[in-house]
Amino acid sequence: MQLPPLHETPAELRRLLTDTRVNLNGNTVFSEQTQHFQTHIRAYNNAVAFTSLKAEFDERLANANGPYAMRVSGELYHRVAPLMPPVENPNQTAKYVQVYLYDGDDMVHRQQNNGPHL
Repeated sequence: MQLPPLHETPAELRRLLTDTRVNLNGNTVFSEQTQHFQTHIRAYNNAVAFTSLKAEFDERLANANGPYAMRVSGELYHRVAPLMPPVENPNQTAKYVQVYLYDGDDMVHRQQNNGPHL
């Protein structure tokens, strides 16, 4: 069996994941922006996701050597908001798929509101 070639990672995402700099000791290290993105990658994903994941995670694997692995203990849930945000409270933050019902800059603004610390 031969799999088709993978698509190239978009340049901006590749930069966020791999950008490096040389520190004062002459060592090559990840840039501050890359470190931030790698640390908060799940929060960035959640800000633009259609659903949210809920589970009990085995944290022992979080700092293990090798590729990132996530082990779930017990049940795995997906949280999904209603398609339309509540009409009675227009100031409520749009969540998950609701943010995609807005156009352009308004959609981006609502996604950013889901992760204000990012």
